Amino acid sequence: MKVDKFGVDILVGSKPLKEYTPQPGRCLVAYSLHDPSSFPMDFEESDPYGECYTQKWPVTPYEVRVSNDEAFDCWATVVVDGRGAGSVFVPSRGAAVMRGFRVTDERGRRGTRQFLFSMPRQMRSGETVALRDAADVATIRVCVREAVFSHEEDAADYDRRRAPGRGHDAVNKHVAKLAKSGSVSRAGEATYEPARARGSGATRIYKFGEAKATLVFDYCAVAALAAKGVDVDEDEPPEPSWWAAAFGGLRGLLGRWLGGGAPAPAKRKRDDDAGGPSKKPATDADADDDDDDDIVDLTEE
Repeated sequence: MKVDKFGVDILVGSKPLKEYTPQPGRCLVAYSLHDPSSFPMDFEESDPYGECYTQKWPVTPYEVRVSNDEAFDCWATVVVDGRGAGSVFVPSRGAAVMRGFRVTDERGRRGTRQFLFSMPRQMRSGETVALRDAADVATIRVCVREAVFSHEEDAADYDRRRAPGRGHDAVNKHVAKLAKSGSVSRAGEATYEPARARGSGATRIYKFGEAKATLVFDYCAVAALAAKGVDVDEDEPPEPSWWAAAFGGLRGLLGRWLGGGAPAPAKRKRDDDAGGPSKKPATDADADDDDDDDIVDLTEE
């Protein structure tokens, strides 16, 4: 999607998601939990009685790419489900990719908690979510502002004053229900950048300037497109995930084994003891009725 000279894409597997129902500054994108990049992830859940347990949910990682065709640098601030994910510096005539929620640990290391498409989860015991978040559930908002140069600062001093960050808590099922949404974004495990040597040069500080554009993506699962009145393009079905492909391969192997292949040796029919018909050699028709069990090594293919 593009507004003026600023563009934003939601990437899954390095490819932009298809955009539906475009409006000025707003559109709908759909994701699949069976994408080749999808994987199962453990989440802690809580039942109505406060008992906690672990359950696997499918998730699909995604990224937010911002392009800037203006003659000046800019800041792009990403807000997911009403929660600030951080800002990324986008140079003039360039682009930048934001891969997750920005965090900083107690040692001052900058890190990222991966963006993940998923389904709403149960709220853990003791958690609370403000009801104002319901209006922003299942949205990705990108606010673009001009980046105005302020001053240069010693890199060591800049590193020391960075405040520790916190992780991102996902939206629960109750809030998603209020928003009439079956989708939310979660955060993966934090990965940190290598520590930078203190005192290694100066850091250029840019402050936020005038707001230039706001782009909003509503998102949902592919299965929910029809409910939103969107015609699903069936010409390009999503590729199966690795586990679906493995299951399909195994099913095909079993199908070839049970329905075809070289015929097994014919089964000989037993005659009556008292002068029944004499035994005759097996024919091809007899071979079709064979039901002997064979042992097949499923690991060879």
